Amino acid sequence: MAIDPQRLKLQLAELTALADQPERLLRATLELLELYQVRRRAAGRVQASAPPPVLRGIVRALGSRLQHDPQATERVIVALWGSGRSEARSLAVQLLGEQPTELAPDLVERWTHSAVRLDQMRELAAVGLRGWRRAAPDRFLERCSNWLGSKHRLVGLFALRAAVRDDEFENLPRIYQLAGQLGGNLRGRPRRAMLELLKSMARRAPTETAQFLREADLQGGASMARLIGEVLPSLPNEQRAALRGQNGIIPARTKRQHAAERKN
Repeated sequence: MAIDPQRLKLQLAELTALADQPERLLRATLELLELYQVRRRAAGRVQASAPPPVLRGIVRALGSRLQHDPQATERVIVALWGSGRSEARSLAVQLLGEQPTELAPDLVERWTHSAVRLDQMRELAAVGLRGWRRAAPDRFLERCSNWLGSKHRLVGLFALRAAVRDDEFENLPRIYQLAGQLGGNLRGRPRRAMLELLKSMARRAPTETAQFLREADLQGGASMARLIGEVLPSLPNEQRAALRGQNGIIPARTKRQHAAERKN
């Protein structure tokens, strides 16, 4: 269905009137999403989703209606997530991202404890924690530290990367400390998440990241050396050249890659 702004405004008003009835609100939200659903072909598959203006409208309307009622907010967010529908879960994450309280990390921890897709975990860590991360950065870092030492390590790494990518977040030294404590002995998804974090750090603060990598190389083994070699392309030429010139910081495999680059 084509979007008629006036009609959508009335539909959103009807939706927010159900804010104190989570089950009815959930049904009405799913019906509204289906009404505006657009089918697209992507990666060889047909995908159906509501247009971004509809999704943004729902988030704004519900956020405004619920902002002074934390209990209703939690009920609505939990109901949307509990539906299992991708779009409803995305709405839940965006609403959660507006919450400046401990509700955000508590729900993120609860939901990532169960089986969720990797893209949903990323969204939870980046968007779902946004409001709380900005309101309580010290508590955010404390919780991330706890996650990194537990079965929630992956969400902790995703959360730190989102903080690095947020220009409003300033306590980068603490993130360097947390990354240094993990070291390079990671495998699988945590290693890839660590690599993404280090690359984001390199782009935001190249000088500080180069110093961090230099110190990490002195303390780490072959695993850290390989990780550092993969981060190097994300650094500006000046920092990259300085690290390449350091005694042995570039592992043999990465040296071969650099030689191949020069030939090309």
